[in-house]
Amino acid sequence: MRKVLVDPDIILEYLLNRGDFRIEAEVIWKMIESQVLELFVTENGLEKVHFYVRQLTNTNDGIKIIKSLQKKLKICPVDKDIIYEAKTSNLRNFDAAIQVICATQMRLDAIVAWNPKDFDVELSSIKILSIYEIFKMELDKNFSQESINFSENLPEQTKNVVFADVADASFRLDELTSESKLARLFKEGHQRLNVVNIISGNASSIVSSSVSSMIAANETLSQIGGNCYPHRRMAACLRDTEIILRYTTYALFCGDSTVLEDRCLKGLREIYLALGVPIDSSIYSITMMKNNIINLIDDLHKNSKSEWITTDGDYSSIKEELNNYFDIIVSSLS
Repeated sequence: MRKVLVDPDIILEYLLNRGDFRIEAEVIWKMIESQVLELFVTENGLEKVHFYVRQLTNTNDGIKIIKSLQKKLKICPVDKDIIYEAKTSNLRNFDAAIQVICATQMRLDAIVAWNPKDFDVELSSIKILSIYEIFKMELDKNFSQESINFSENLPEQTKNVVFADVADASFRLDELTSESKLARLFKEGHQRLNVVNIISGNASSIVSSSVSSMIAANETLSQIGGNCYPHRRMAACLRDTEIILRYTTYALFCGDSTVLEDRCLKGLREIYLALGVPIDSSIYSITMMKNNIINLIDDLHKNSKSEWITTDGDYSSIKEELNNYFDIIVSSLS
């Protein structure tokens, strides 16, 4: 389990529930609940969060939220020696210097920051990672280098802050035992990460098998004039299939199809039609890809490539969710 110090701004984004920013911040919380990360926060970082919570909620709600945070996070104490060292540090951002010194002294693996540029990465004595960098580190590295880079597709930040209401803020941290979508995600966290890791660890074979099945069903695709001829077009077909698989995997990890629909599927049918890509064959390939993944889940104990994957638990709801994502893909292309 990686031990990382979390930038308090990430905690605030989670609590403030700011649209697309919420999705990114929730990635960290899911990784905690799935026992992938052990999260730390500096003492003054927690005080910063407490300050904003007090301004936005009544006293009782504020106390509940802070207590909930303290159950999830470990606190890094900040004393006068750390403050002095930060004051004389070469790092330009004082708060960032405090975090770097605390993380270094506690021998943590990294700092997860909302904006790594604040930390003068080249001067830091510890790794400074964005949310998506820490997320990608937990996936097997079997996705090809041509796949889309998540970090290049993050939503543009805006200055308009819309605060979540008090009930929502307290629910997000204190009511995870309720039968809510978020509670379900956390409850299934371990199985969810198991499947994500299985998919990424077998991505190459999933993609190649799906495309091979598509060509076997329509051999004209690989003949002269076909959409998979010559090799350049075949490579493009494999790349597109892998991109769809990557975004489907990310949707599963987040328990939310938004990123799949908005950043992968939007306009895809129109592009395929303009390029003369046969829609029926594409849908067939997608269906084969779904079947390959379901088979891998059913045979989980034989396909694990990661030492922390377990085969315990019921995967029926995860498979149902995957089916739903693939139905969305097929519907968007139809």
